Amino acid sequence: MVQSGLDDKSDFMTLFYAWYQQHEYRRKIVEPIKWTDEELELKALYNLDDEQLAWRRAKLLSDFKGREHLFKQEYPSSIQEAFITTSNALIPLNYIEIARKNRGLNSGGLPIIIGIDPARSSDRTIITIRQGRIIHKFYRFDKMDNVRLAGIVMRLIQSINPQRVFIDYGHGTGVYDILVSQGVGSILELVQFGSSAYDSNKYANRRAEMFDKMRDWFMQDGGVFIKDQEFIEEFVRDISIIPDLKVSDSNGRYALEKKENIVKGTEIHSTDFADSLALTFASPVSYSPKGMNFNNQIQTVNKNWQQRV
Repeated sequence: MVQSGLDDKSDFMTLFYAWYQQHEYRRKIVEPIKWTDEELELKALYNLDDEQLAWRRAKLLSDFKGREHLFKQEYPSSIQEAFITTSNALIPLNYIEIARKNRGLNSGGLPIIIGIDPARSSDRTIITIRQGRIIHKFYRFDKMDNVRLAGIVMRLIQSINPQRVFIDYGHGTGVYDILVSQGVGSILELVQFGSSAYDSNKYANRRAEMFDKMRDWFMQDGGVFIKDQEFIEEFVRDISIIPDLKVSDSNGRYALEKKENIVKGTEIHSTDFADSLALTFASPVSYSPKGMNFNNQIQTVNKNWQQRV
């Protein structure tokens, strides 16, 4: 119910209060304390004071014997932390939290990349627009057909001049064919998640490779920024349940858990937002500065979106 309450179509609304919003969760400091790098990161991320950090450290050591994932279940800083069952997540939540607040990054001149995860039977069509370290925009559509989606993508191509557009092969062949017939095939790529990875000695398939590249992107020095706030809760909900890669065969290659196993027992039918972002890492994209002003271009798209889509 908590997860479904994040959906704007739900009859419920989820309200969340982090542990540090409880005024009693503080501990007086008698002697100076040397904070760890992780504690200093939390202090900056959530604007904590020393008494709050002291309470957190004491509680973590006394009640949870240092098991941080158990502390996060009982005293979460975000909704997603409340549902952590293991510390073995593909992308640690602290990096996701940084990405929500990491304003000030500049992606001007870097290539724009679009990832498209077309809808299957019960999930959503998601379009992700990424440029460098910034996710500029998500588009979500609950109902879609090939002709309409091809029209939307074509208008995006004309408006923001992406260098590459990656489309999931599973349900994207029809859209791909329409776009090729309209003369933009040179920037398109159909991506089969189950096909061979570029580094086939390390990864069991393309899906594992893309998600690992996405993980590296999130965890790079300086972090990244999720600029789009409209669908950020749905995106974080999707990406936070994805487990880390695991060795899958006798050759030591890495694989990702099957999607049906990842969403089992949750209110999520499919991790569409995460899949759409992962697609932006499907193939290497060369860097050729073009002086693009993405913000002005995307505002033009948004201004005319309702009457044109």
